[in-house]
Amino acid sequence: MSVFKLRELCERGDVAGVEAALAKGEDPNTRGTEAALLFGDPCTRGVDLGNIDQTEALARGEKTNARGLENVTPLMVATLGGHVGVVEALLLHPRTRVNDFISVADSDGSENMTALDLAFFLFKVNNHDFKIVRLLANHPDMGPAVLGHILAKSIRDGDKFSKSEAIVFGIIQKALTRKRKENVEKERKRLEEEKRKTEEEVEREKLDRQKQEKICKVGKGKGRNAGGEKT
Repeated sequence: MSVFKLRELCERGDVAGVEAALAKGEDPNTRGTEAALLFGDPCTRGVDLGNIDQTEALARGEKTNARGLENVTPLMVATLGGHVGVVEALLLHPRTRVNDFISVADSDGSENMTALDLAFFLFKVNNHDFKIVRLLANHPDMGPAVLGHILAKSIRDGDKFSKSEAIVFGIIQKALTRKRKENVEKERKRLEEEKRKTEEEVEREKLDRQKQEKICKVGKGKGRNAGGEKT
């Protein structure tokens, strides 16, 4: 097995290494204890992605005296590095949790951020490839609450989007609309199944009653016949 752990392979953008590590049983959701790389650049190790204001400054090329971000998942590491292939490999693994989050501080306090939040944020401040946003937003397990949170925060903050940012915003918006429709359809099917089972239960109870009534009638008939013979 590679001397590199899954987290390190994600930092390096080693798709084949990540696939091999996952195939050998490494946990795709393990939390790291070292600071994550940012923008795939080793020189940024030690930046505090846990502070949005400092991260934006770094993305603009400014120097900061920040500490490192810890407790990120391999998916977050790959997202921070802009490694599309690694993100794809992780998302193909059935055990990868796309809705895991970290607590991130900003000037207004703190909020929970998933890999998708990070991907959207990094695209805005550093023009990351929006393919990662698309991959995460369209994942079957992506939670509507995560998608809605990103859209609501952007609207609440009064963000003004460039053309490319508007495309990314649209990707998330379409994913949320589709997810909501899917949930409505799932609920419709659940209610239909529940109704079907209820109707089947009612029908079974009806048949049981009819069966018992027949048994009772047969019993009474035998009783009358026995009484007539005795007479």
